[in-house]
This record gives sequence, structure tokens and C-alpha cells, in this order.
Amino acid sequence: MTMTLGDLLEMIRQDYIDHLTASAEDLTEEGAEVMFEPAFRDEKNEVALDGMLKLPARIDLLAKRSGAANDDVETVQVAAEGVFKFDGSIDITWEGGMAVQVFPFGWDMMPVRMEGLADDVSYEPLQQWFWRWFAEPEDLEGPVQEVVHYLGDPEKLEGNVTRIIADMGSAPLEAWQDLLDACSAMGAKKVVVGEAAGPDDEDTVGVEE
Repeated sequence: MTMTLGDLLEMIRQDYIDHLTASAEDLTEEGAEVMFEPAFRDEKNEVALDGMLKLPARIDLLAKRSGAANDDVETVQVAAEGVFKFDGSIDITWEGGMAVQVFPFGWDMMPVRMEGLADDVSYEPLQQWFWRWFAEPEDLEGPVQEVVHYLGDPEKLEGNVTRIIADMGSAPLEAWQDLLDACSAMGAKKVVVGEAAGPDDEDTVGVEE
């Protein structure tokens, strides 16, 4: 099976979306009132900010059982079934000459390693990216909000590598592309998305670069 990188990314995203909607349907059949992807809120009912980057986060689903008190709600974490394995990596060159390697990853748990950032790098492009895709679009055709859920604080690794973990939530492919733009704007020379597949991994797909 051979596909483009765009096709593969859409499959990875859709795997998470399918699990999200299936979980919501199961909860609804059980009589729960379901809210898709609400933001975490503090004791003042304001969107809670956390971490070095002072960013918010979203819950996958919030379920309230019929007859339950206002504070008797269940937060539901939805996990994609797995990652789509493929041999090696998909190597592309982004605008500005930034090298990009894509290994298998899950849409709801995507590791991103940036190489070559300056010691005094500003993470503002990354913050701006997150806030843009955290906001709910005005025109939605369904309950899925098309938003990112979480961005972990940058972690410095050996070899001038900075690592972040992104939960892309239900955000569209454009958000993935915009994240690469943010990495480039911060001065990254190379970006590695995902993790190399192990020698025993099976069910690989072929991808055209």
C-alpha cells in the first residue's frame, strides 16, 4: 500500500477522531450528556493556564450522567489505537531549508524534536501556534471542535535538541503544517516528528515522499 505523506497524516488523525466519536456515542447510549473537548478550568471557572509556556489544555470528553449533580461529571481520556508503522522515515525539506523527518506517531501523543535552536530562543512562535489552534472555529459542521488539546513544556536534551510533546486533538492537517512553520520561525535546523519503529514492528505501509 503506497500513499502520500498527506494521506498518512489524515489516516493518523482520523484514527483518533474515530475513537473520540465512538467513545462519545457509547456514553450517549448510556444516558450521559457529552461535551466534546472542553478546556480545563480553574476554581474561578476561567480557562486554566499551566507550565513554562502558560498554556491551557483540553479534555477529550466530559460526561454528565442523567440526574447527577453539577459537580458530578466524568472526564474521559480517549486514546488512539496505535500508530501506523512504516519503514524508515519520510524525509522532506520545509520552507527555509529546514529538514524534517517523520517517523510513526499518534495524533494524540506526538513527540517533536527540534535541532539547532539558539540558547536564548524565544518560544513565542510556538505559543502563538498553540493559541491559534486552541481557539474554537466559528463554523463547525459537527461536535468535533477541530482544536489542539495540549502542548508540553520544551525539554532540553543532549546535542542541542529540544523536545516537546503535542496532543493534536481534533485539529486539522493545517495545524500540523503550521507547527512546522513555528519550529522554523524559532530557528530550528531540523525537526524530527515521531519515533523510529522497532525491528519487530509489523503492518507497515508504503509512503511516497
